[in-house]
Parts: sequence; C-alpha cells; structure tokens
Amino acid sequence: MAITNYTNLQTTIADFLNRDDLSAVIPTFIQLAEAQMNREIRHYEMEKRATGQQSAGDAYMQVPSDWLETIRLSLTASGTSAVTMASRAAIADIRAKNENVSTKLPYYYCHVDGQFELYPTPAEDTDFELLYYAKIQV
Repeated sequence: MAITNYTNLQTTIADFLNRDDLSAVIPTFIQLAEAQMNREIRHYEMEKRATGQQSAGDAYMQVPSDWLETIRLSLTASGTSAVTMASRAAIADIRAKNENVSTKLPYYYCHVDGQFELYPTPAEDTDFELLYYAKIQV
C-alpha cells in the first residue's frame, strides 16, 4: 500500500501494529515521530531564507513559524554583515553596562521567548536576512 496521505499513514500504522486498542493513539505516535525528526535531522533541503526589516527602536524580532535552528543572521542594508549569536546573559550584561544605548546597527542576537533579541537596539529601520533550518513539511 502506498502512503499518499495522512489517512493512509494512519491505516498503515494500524495494520502494522495489528492492535485495535491503539487506534486512538496513532495520531499521537505520528506527532511524536515528527517531533523527533525535527529535533534530529538537519538536511540542506530543510534550509530556508527569510528577509525582513526590523523597525527602529524595536529590540525583538519575530522568528518564522517554521523555524527550528538559525544558520546565519545577517544585516543586508549596506553590504552584508553577520550578526553574532551571544548568550542572554552576555547581552543583558552589555545592555546594563552601556545603559541600553541604541546605535545604528545591531551586532549581537540571542533567542528569547520565541523571538530574536537584538543588541544594540536598532536606531533606524534595518534590513535582515535569516538563513535557518525549517520544520519538515508534512
């Protein structure tokens, strides 16, 4: 039997398990398998590129909904320059020491609450390019 859709997948798993009492949990099995694959697999076909503009005065940038892992974050306004990943603690320390000064271009980022925190906070609208691993499409 060819697996061509979600219903066929569920039927194939049920046939393989050969147990009627597990039919209700097959969707959970599939979700767990998808989650494990997204944690473990990194393949060039999972790479995606997103571009956007970060508003002046906004230190937090949205992460794409299918984002798994950052490969590279770059500024693209005048040439391309990399933004370096730093720890949350390092960015908090730098912000405290420099009194959270906004300058023209950010040069550090970290992952905070499902977003990217940029440091320094951009003083003007800033163009970005994000290369990242996306979730496996199902």
